[in-house]
Amino acid sequence: EESNEAQSFVHNDGGDINYLSDKECKAMEAFLNEEGSYGFLVTTYEVPEQLDASQIFYIGGGLDVEVPEGDEREAYLEAAGLTEDPDVIRLTAAQINDYLQYRAGVSLGDLYEQPDWVFLPEYRSYYITHGDEDTNIRRIEVLDAFEQKGVYTVHYREVIPEKVSQGWHVPVYEVTLRRNGDGYRFCANRLWSQKDMLLDGTRAATVTPYGFVTLYTYEPVSKEADATFVIEKDKHILWTLPGWTPGNMREAGVFEGVEGVSFGDYDEDGSTDILILCRYSSLGEGGRPDGLEARLYHCRKDEEPELDIGMSRQLNEKLPMLTLSGAAQYLRTGRIWEKFSSYQEAYRTVLDEAANGNYKGFALLKIEEGRTPELLMMGADEQTGARIVSYHDGVVEEKQISRSFSYLTRLNLVCAKRGKGGVYEENIYMFSGGKLGLAQHGIYGSLDSAVTIIGSDGKPVYSYFWDDAPVNEKGYADAKAFIYDTPRAEQAGDIKLKSREKILRGLK
Repeated sequence: EESNEAQSFVHNDGGDINYLSDKECKAMEAFLNEEGSYGFLVTTYEVPEQLDASQIFYIGGGLDVEVPEGDEREAYLEAAGLTEDPDVIRLTAAQINDYLQYRAGVSLGDLYEQPDWVFLPEYRSYYITHGDEDTNIRRIEVLDAFEQKGVYTVHYREVIPEKVSQGWHVPVYEVTLRRNGDGYRFCANRLWSQKDMLLDGTRAATVTPYGFVTLYTYEPVSKEADATFVIEKDKHILWTLPGWTPGNMREAGVFEGVEGVSFGDYDEDGSTDILILCRYSSLGEGGRPDGLEARLYHCRKDEEPELDIGMSRQLNEKLPMLTLSGAAQYLRTGRIWEKFSSYQEAYRTVLDEAANGNYKGFALLKIEEGRTPELLMMGADEQTGARIVSYHDGVVEEKQISRSFSYLTRLNLVCAKRGKGGVYEENIYMFSGGKLGLAQHGIYGSLDSAVTIIGSDGKPVYSYFWDDAPVNEKGYADAKAFIYDTPRAEQAGDIKLKSREKILRGLK
């Protein structure tokens, strides 16, 4: 079954899971904030050999450091090609290797990437330099932690002043450790990408000039805040997309969800643009009555993504029918869709925008009870997804869903499934008034950890929720079956897709 699933690591220790108390979490927090510990949290890694020694020992790693003097200092300056360096410190090879062995079970030579320090064999020492009063210190707060067969999994985030974080999602990380005497040995540190993510707004895509990345959408941190959009590559955050309002706090409108995401070079400058369509409630005076809001981002080399506020406002103010297809056509041609006289005319117009090779095929479906069929636009990849276009009263509605979907003929119901990083979501949509809207939804998977944990019974430890209420696996299945008859559903893989030309001929 197709999904937007990324490879996740599996933790196979087994055994019972023991959650740490608040007091134990505070003790763990104190340990991780120590001068000799925080450097192990500055970068992400799956194995200790991926550690960045430059970050761990940036200001000495809590060890006793010395400043080279006399002949030793002259030897260092000559080796470094410098005439002066007021910020250099010295650590012996023994200090570094002993500490790495104690804290991570590796030596400096085991690391995949070696730091660019100067080494003087005659002094058996490394020389580390950084800017005056420059540190990489970060303070963290522990959110929760658990122990499973000797492995401690700790979830934490950086402590950021409220005036800076405001309405932004603050990333959550997961560090795993093992007991080592009176302390702990660092095993892995990873970005917990799926924590608070919204699957409907999360897409893996090739974006010029960044390459293959994932656009993550994160839930608003409060009712007054907007969603946060992040571009991630290789488990590292590249950019946080600029918000629509200062501090990412909404002046009007409560975020309800992402209607769709589209990638394309709309301004034909050779770089990818990102078009995001969101839905809000109560946009207030001057806002669209349908609650839709489009925003356009430009991605350019060596620059942060830019929100094109002017063009975004044009889309929101000028387009009476704001859909991904309609917005894309306006960006490319300046054409505005007015009311249509028939569904045939409407679908022909929509298909004009589909002539860019992004689609695997098309079909006319009979989902909603009535005579007017729906147009299915099946994307060539999961980043494009599937789009179900419906027509009523002279206008078109468009819903972007996963390509992994099914539907119940003439019963107004569609069920779409999407997955990412061990988390899976099933959305059941229902036609009402010609619009396909979300009716119920379920989410399950590795919701409590950045990796899939295998329990003592050999099965994945999953959490299940239906319409935000916690349930067990059977309760999840029963809740879905109550509204959606899966055995009777038509599966997306069984739909006979046609070319754009054949569909157009049938619409004449």
